[in-house]
Amino acid sequence: MFLDVTRLEKPKLFISSTMDRQTINYRKDMIEQLKNEGYEIIDFQSNDFPYGNTTDQTIINETIEAVAKANVFILIVDSNYGTIIDNKSVIHREYQRAKDLNKSVFVFIHKDVWSDFINKKISNNSLI
Repeated sequence: MFLDVTRLEKPKLFISSTMDRQTINYRKDMIEQLKNEGYEIIDFQSNDFPYGNTTDQTIINETIEAVAKANVFILIVDSNYGTIIDNKSVIHREYQRAKDLNKSVFVFIHKDVWSDFINKKISNNSLI
């Protein structure tokens, strides 16, 4: 007899990306498709995101800590490193938090960025 997985809870997904023109539509489409599949998305742009405060630093800390509530961390990478605070971008901090917590991590890299990396137009030491 096979394991009946129909009653298992679907994983909670945290989607991390910059919010620039290059990724915003990818992000929206991904969130919509995953929600249609029944996944719960931890999305800091959503009205459902439980912010406890409204200061910029507190909001950033809350988004980074929200990674702990997810089972899966999804990172969308484009040519923008994102908002830098203390020498690291917010998405870099979210990614590091996911790695520290041993979350399953899936990274989607924009094809132009990947091509530039493969063709050595972007170095291993780049912030991207």
